[in-house]
Amino acid sequence: MIEETVQLAAIESPEAVWVRTQRQSTCGQCAMKSGCGTKVLSDYIGEKLLDVRALVSPQIDIASLTIGDHLVVGLPEQQMLKGTMVSYGLPLFGLFSAAIPLALFGAPDLTVALASMAGLMLGLVGVKKFANKIQNLSDWQPVVLRKATAEQPLKFVAKPHKPDVS
Repeated sequence: MIEETVQLAAIESPEAVWVRTQRQSTCGQCAMKSGCGTKVLSDYIGEKLLDVRALVSPQIDIASLTIGDHLVVGLPEQQMLKGTMVSYGLPLFGLFSAAIPLALFGAPDLTVALASMAGLMLGLVGVKKFANKIQNLSDWQPVVLRKATAEQPLKFVAKPHKPDVS
């Protein structure tokens, strides 16, 4: 289970809550800090707070939770790996499955490039359809595991606001 410390933003129902987390970059954890394009992009985009719907595990007493509490949410590693494989693999599969056959049969470079872009776009559409399909499935949603302890500090400071629950 992949765990993250978050802040309770809103209580939707006895089975679900909205939690606030911060999009994090892996920058600072590798040796290529100064020459990395990802770090430049991360610095440009900045840190962004996200509100995420999370299910409440049966061990949690929802009445004991208050807005602003620090919680630990978890997502099974298997779901994270599946999502990553689809998100990266499907567009790449579309790109290469369109480009390689045309290149092998001697199609002009422009045709191969256009076909590979079309394959990439179809792969991205597939990722969007996959995301829409799993959006409300309980297996793919984070679960509130417990209240956070002092050893599990929050990595950001968030101002309270009501999340968009649309």
